[in-house]
Amino acid sequence: MNTAQPLNSQHLPDLLTPPLDAPPRIKGTRATYRPEQRAAAVAHARQSGMTLAEASRALGIHPTTLGYWLKEDGVSMPRLVKQPVQGEAQATELEKLRRERDALRIALAAALAGS
Repeated sequence: MNTAQPLNSQHLPDLLTPPLDAPPRIKGTRATYRPEQRAAAVAHARQSGMTLAEASRALGIHPTTLGYWLKEDGVSMPRLVKQPVQGEAQATELEKLRRERDALRIALAAALAGS
């Protein structure tokens, strides 16, 4: 697992630009990234709390590429998915609706079994 230091997001575009001595890319060719660029992108994605799509957009990298780098680094994808924040009232309402759903399923099964 990589132990890259956290970076300020304002420095990331600089890290992801090709070196000055790199030849210009021809349209349709693959971008190449140096190991320190990959490490910086992975560190940013891990520590930002963003989803994979948000992090890849912020970095200017295709989501599949960033996902592959994260997988190589041992980061599981669910950790990058934002979880909705629920208040106590929402959680209570959700539990009530689930109980009602379960009761309706039982009633439907009983009605179908009796017919």
